Amino acid sequence: MRILICTKLFYPSEAIGSVRPTNFAIYLKKLGHDVTVITANTQVEYDVLDNGINIIRVSNSSIITQIKNKNERRVNGSNKLRKENTNNSLHTNNLSVGFFSILKTFLSSVFEFTVDFDWYLSAVKTSISKFNHNSFDIVLSSFGPLSSFLLGRKIKKLRIARFWISDFRDNMKNEANLTWLNLIYEYFEKKSVAQADLLTFVSFGQKEIFELNNKVDFLQREKSIVIYNGFERLFERVISQISSNKKMTFLYAGQLYSGKRDFSMFFEALSQLVFEDKVDIHKIKVCYAGNNSSIFQNQSKKFLNLHGVFEDYGLISKKDSVLLQNNADILIALTWNTVHEKGILTGKFFEYLQAQKPIISICCGTVPEAELTLLVRKLNLGIACETACFNQDIKVLKNYLLARYTEFLNSEKIYFEPDFEKVKEFHFSFSVKQLNNYMNILLNKSN
Repeated sequence: MRILICTKLFYPSEAIGSVRPTNFAIYLKKLGHDVTVITANTQVEYDVLDNGINIIRVSNSSIITQIKNKNERRVNGSNKLRKENTNNSLHTNNLSVGFFSILKTFLSSVFEFTVDFDWYLSAVKTSISKFNHNSFDIVLSSFGPLSSFLLGRKIKKLRIARFWISDFRDNMKNEANLTWLNLIYEYFEKKSVAQADLLTFVSFGQKEIFELNNKVDFLQREKSIVIYNGFERLFERVISQISSNKKMTFLYAGQLYSGKRDFSMFFEALSQLVFEDKVDIHKIKVCYAGNNSSIFQNQSKKFLNLHGVFEDYGLISKKDSVLLQNNADILIALTWNTVHEKGILTGKFFEYLQAQKPIISICCGTVPEAELTLLVRKLNLGIACETACFNQDIKVLKNYLLARYTEFLNSEKIYFEPDFEKVKEFHFSFSVKQLNNYMNILLNKSN
């Protein structure tokens, strides 16, 4: 089978969005398919994925590249100036600051959209020059950003590929986007329903919201499927060891999405245990690694009796993040579940599976039984708590924390007995076998 994958994010990018399309390419190739990837140009001298995958890297137009470089220099300069003039900002009119903040957000989103659309135009030109009609059996586009989706759609329209699979790592339309952008996204979500031969999602909750938002009828839902994300490295069961840490170490790695992912329930449980003299703050450590340090600090500073237990690593490389996960005693997974946004499964959760450490998942929002909650419980990975059941779940969380803390103090193995056979099914090789089956169904239908 000849497969073209359109994804602006791809290895060696460390963006979490590159993990899924990269592993799709790797394991589809291992299944014997002829795989080509068209992606953004990165500052690498050669492609490290030396496994027969044909990787075509496309740059933005020269004009946009020049503007991007100038903008990056300007932003870096203004950030430096802002730090130097922090005290002066106290005298700035709040109304003026609010207006310029909104204007800056709007202009920034327009600029990002323009840069992305420019890359799409460059990728179309490259595709037309390199490919012929029916060069591929299937084109798979991986949203986001929008350019990846548009390129897959265009490849199908130009008949360079016979079938189009539109993969959604995230739904296009969401509450965090500006209104004008959501209008564009709403249009293209509906186009994907009408024009794609198969729609793939990362969770059942995400699929449900997509179908409700776009009024997908019963017949159209037959081409909507869920292909879970997975972990990447080879998986072998590791016998749990006695912790070598001087302090019991909790770790969260990843983004906090403007506070939608919230530590508060975890901090509250820990704070109560400290107040009750059941946990010594000198024996615990809560670590954060990600690019939302200010949000982490705002969420933690409310809990006065926990000051001194927090350690903020900031944004670090994927390699360092994995090392922190392997050295932690317990990993924290955060998500949210609302009427309008369901099935939010962070890629970090699947990365956590590889570390083979207990997981505490906290789901914010008013809708109970989030998909992350169900998975943690199904795989017996640790404990899953939800703010929708706060009064009940915080008691369970306190008991769990105290039990693991006692094991740590007594130099015992921290309890972790997951269902390893079920966990192994979340390796990307299993996900891609499922995807491959649906690809074969598409081709067999045409024949």
